[in-house]
Amino acid sequence: TDLARSTRESEENIKASLQWLGMNWDEGIDVGGDNGPYRQTERLDLYKEVTQRLLDEGKAYECYCTPEELDAVRQEQMDRGETPKYNGHCQHLDEETKQ
Repeated sequence: TDLARSTRESEENIKASLQWLGMNWDEGIDVGGDNGPYRQTERLDLYKEVTQRLLDEGKAYECYCTPEELDAVRQEQMDRGETPKYNGHCQHLDEETKQ
């Protein structure tokens, strides 16, 4: 979440734009419901819990690549005419290599 741009004003602008498009909702920041909180900044604990569960279950893994390494891989893929995507380099690292 981009905290610098996550203001109440930007939130109101988004809601007004959606309403202008004719969209209505039966659950959310301004009407409540069972699935809140609705702001990403208020859901960080939930995100951390789910992330840890995915890691524990082996359904996700941490990436230890530097931004520069990722940029280099991305550029190589584009040079070959491929759509850039993460190449899964860190998926099968052993514990020793992670250190």
